[in-house]
Amino acid sequence: MPTGAYAQAADSTDRAMDTTYIREFKEKLSLRLLGAMKSLKLNARGTENDTVYQYGPRYRYYTGIGGSLWNVGFTLLVPVSRLVKDEEVDVFRLNLQSSLFAHRWLLSGSYQRYKGYYIRPAGQFKTWTQEQFRQQMFSQKLEGSITYLPNGNRLSLRAPYNQAVQQIKSAGSFIMSGGFSYFLLKDRTGILPYALQPDDQLPVRSLRIYAINTLTGYACTLVHRHFYLHLYGLTGFAFQLQKYGSDTEVKAFAVKPVYDGRAAIWYDNGDMYGGVYALANYNDFQVQQIAFGQTTTQIRFFVGLRLNQPGWLRKLKPAFLDKWRNSPTLPFPSIFE
Repeated sequence: MPTGAYAQAADSTDRAMDTTYIREFKEKLSLRLLGAMKSLKLNARGTENDTVYQYGPRYRYYTGIGGSLWNVGFTLLVPVSRLVKDEEVDVFRLNLQSSLFAHRWLLSGSYQRYKGYYIRPAGQFKTWTQEQFRQQMFSQKLEGSITYLPNGNRLSLRAPYNQAVQQIKSAGSFIMSGGFSYFLLKDRTGILPYALQPDDQLPVRSLRIYAINTLTGYACTLVHRHFYLHLYGLTGFAFQLQKYGSDTEVKAFAVKPVYDGRAAIWYDNGDMYGGVYALANYNDFQVQQIAFGQTTTQIRFFVGLRLNQPGWLRKLKPAFLDKWRNSPTLPFPSIFE
């Protein structure tokens, strides 16, 4: 098995990983094939009506390549299927997600932009009508978070995701996280299902949710020979400012639960690897007598291998990567480690 690990530093900053638990592949080029499903799932239910309405299309498939070079991960994905069968339907979906990993820190962000929705009762995915489609309905979601791992020198959060390092011994850590999110849903004909929209009131044409999140949880990676299981779970509260209305905007404050989870299972013998991982976060909010539930998910399948970097590729490595990596003045550990 490749041994790209480096000795644990003995300086007072304790920034180096513990190589008893983590192996690094500094001089390797990692390449992998990817298949992914990304989604933004939105449900609505009247508090006086148990019928659940789903907003869709809810997901899309992608395929592409990824890997890591000079300890920096990269991914390129393209969509591979139409969202709906009807050629006349105008639907747009954009899903972006990125993470920066350090020994004790994870910075994560995502952006989603959807335009064109059908709204129908849950369970009716096989058939739908043009009357259920709202071409101008638009949603946008932006979120970011920073997570701290007290035991991050022994537990690598990036090992399941970009394979620049390898967890070689089981480890776990309590985790604390904070972040923000913004969600927008608007349509001039109303954002609620027609069956839940009161006839004697103007339609709610827009909804904005601003939130600050605080969460705590636990993460671990279990190792058995060359097989790995990674579990990551957070729960906490979202402090929301809600703005919604038609001609007149209504403001409201709320405190709601929020959940964030990740899981992965994979095989890695040092030269080749493959597996699957999933990410999900959930939150909810209420507009008048309508309860919304929102879930963002991503599932990825991957298979790849590690290669020795060619000499010409090593010479192309930007000098600032090593400067950032070895800088003693950065407030956080280097994101490229």
